[in-house]
Amino acid sequence: MEDKSVIIIGAGIAGLAAGYYAQTNGFKVTIFEMHDKSGGLCTCWKRKDYKIEGCVHILIGTKEGMLYNDIWNELGVIQNVNFGYSDVYYSIETLSKKVVNIYTDLDKLESHLKDISKEDSKLIEEIINFIKTIRNLNIPVEKEPSLAKLSDKIKNFINVIPFALQLQKWNSISLENLSKKFKSDVLKEAFPLLWYPEMPALFIFFMLGWLNVKNGGYPISGSEQIAKAMEKKFREVGGEIKLKSSVEKIIVEDNQAVGVKLKNGEIHKSDYVISACDGKTTFEKFLDNKFQSKFWKTFYEEQKPSSTVVKLVLGIKEKIETPEKSYLGTNIVLDPPVLIAGEKIKRMSVYINNFDKTMMPDNSTMIEVTLISDYTRWNELSKDQNLYNEEKEKVKKIVLEILEKKYPNISSKIEMLDISTPVTIQRYSHNYNGAIQGWHPNPKTMGLYLPKQLPTLKNFFMCGHWTESLGGVPIAAVTGKNIIRLICKKEKINFKNK
Repeated sequence: MEDKSVIIIGAGIAGLAAGYYAQTNGFKVTIFEMHDKSGGLCTCWKRKDYKIEGCVHILIGTKEGMLYNDIWNELGVIQNVNFGYSDVYYSIETLSKKVVNIYTDLDKLESHLKDISKEDSKLIEEIINFIKTIRNLNIPVEKEPSLAKLSDKIKNFINVIPFALQLQKWNSISLENLSKKFKSDVLKEAFPLLWYPEMPALFIFFMLGWLNVKNGGYPISGSEQIAKAMEKKFREVGGEIKLKSSVEKIIVEDNQAVGVKLKNGEIHKSDYVISACDGKTTFEKFLDNKFQSKFWKTFYEEQKPSSTVVKLVLGIKEKIETPEKSYLGTNIVLDPPVLIAGEKIKRMSVYINNFDKTMMPDNSTMIEVTLISDYTRWNELSKDQNLYNEEKEKVKKIVLEILEKKYPNISSKIEMLDISTPVTIQRYSHNYNGAIQGWHPNPKTMGLYLPKQLPTLKNFFMCGHWTESLGGVPIAAVTGKNIIRLICKKEKINFKNK
């Protein structure tokens, strides 16, 4: 094949994945990234001697032979990133101050839930037995549906036949509706908080199954290690990343994408253009709203982005002991609710990191507090820097007052404090409304195929969170890989994984 060129906008996880597979399959690839490093939101930042995590607390695909492991092997992540494993997925504090711990040890989880509610033993056993049944089930979801061969579909069908009825059952029940099946008020309150309440229970059951068999772990020294490993792999196969290179426009000639114009005025031509960044920015800024299909126009009008958050991180000059390591920490009740950015907040998550010593000084602890908070309100505040800073100070005061009750005198031990808001995320990533994970899960769109091409614009493709109905780092990588499968099909090239 005569060398053809591909330009990718954005060196996040989707862009790096697309870049690696395009370069591996014979294309000349250049990625343009607006920041001074790759990774997008899969990143960390330093404050004093502390490293703050910006993204991943769990990466699925760490166990050989299991879901997503192949793609992380191909992209160099498994070989270059060390992973740790925790005892608890998430803990939920209820209004009655009882705490439900979702242990990754399924027998321990079953015993714990039965201790909370013996009257729910039958339902608890049914759930635990189902998770044990599917924990090693490897449902292939890594190939673009339009590329799946009949043999692939038959193989997948045979693979799930023994579990089909159960899979269908739990996929049709949301966490909210599952909670109503419990007799215990404690479990009724806790289960909808394990993820989005409208998410199918099946998703959380798969997560618990994967964590049980260690097909998921946290990246030691932070999620930036994932991006560094992928960038290293991409460069090893000859790919080029141009950092601090912000794209201004996608160049279109005769309804075909032929390159990009940078903010500094530079023009770069290519045979294909892939947008691996925010979808709204792509449509409205890069393409001047000229090629957005009816599907995407309607989708952006009807769907909403994923939740936006305020995050406060503390570096504490003391090791705070915890009974078990947790992936996500504890979701605690705020009673009474607190007012932040004009919105009543009823809960916040508190995550204690006292175990990853690569991210903090010796004998120290990092506390990460997350509150779901609306982007629109913060965006309005940000128009007046004084009001914006005052609200951040208010968050600091509220959170510290709450933490003082749990950890007396903690304020006197703070060495580092960092606050980020939805506006911070929007400024850094340009993500629509400061969303951190693409679209908000919606029962009507779960599993819906979102087109990666625009019908009136040739040689242009999109990948990343915004091109799938469900987000996540593995999903972003898979979309990057699948885009190159599509381009290889168009060019009549036999796609290679490595």
